[in-house]
Amino acid sequence: MLNFSEQPTSSIYQYIFDLFAKLGLPDQQAHIVTAAGLLFAFAVLLYALDYIMRKVFYSALNRIARRTSTKWDDFLLENKVHVRVSRTILVLLTRQLLPMIFLGFPVLTAALVKLLDIVVLLTIYHLVNSLLKTCRDIFRSSNAFKDKPIDSYLQVVQIF
Repeated sequence: MLNFSEQPTSSIYQYIFDLFAKLGLPDQQAHIVTAAGLLFAFAVLLYALDYIMRKVFYSALNRIARRTSTKWDDFLLENKVHVRVSRTILVLLTRQLLPMIFLGFPVLTAALVKLLDIVVLLTIYHLVNSLLKTCRDIFRSSNAFKDKPIDSYLQVVQIF
């Protein structure tokens, strides 16, 4: 599971690893403690970013949507597009940074990358689905599309 011949290339990882090695930890334990510490710090960072997006971004969008007379921004909020965008950003950030945390664990890194690729696809699917539902709601509110089977068109696009 550990590959000691591969030198970690991340300066943060290497700095923390060297710090634990100077404290007298064997290489294997230093890799494990370094990865666990970076994983904890990364989880705290993601939680903080999620909190900031929820409190600042969501509340600002809600205030803007309430002040405008247009309906499309209300539909965006109803279909939670802003939530999907922020989740997609967090998952993409995780996909990019998590392999740097597990530099000394190539097998685990490969498995995590594959898993995160699937999660990225799912979050993008949910984002696109929310956007499609928003378009459906906008078309439903238009007089030109009142008598059209918009839900059927939406389902065809979703299947595609």
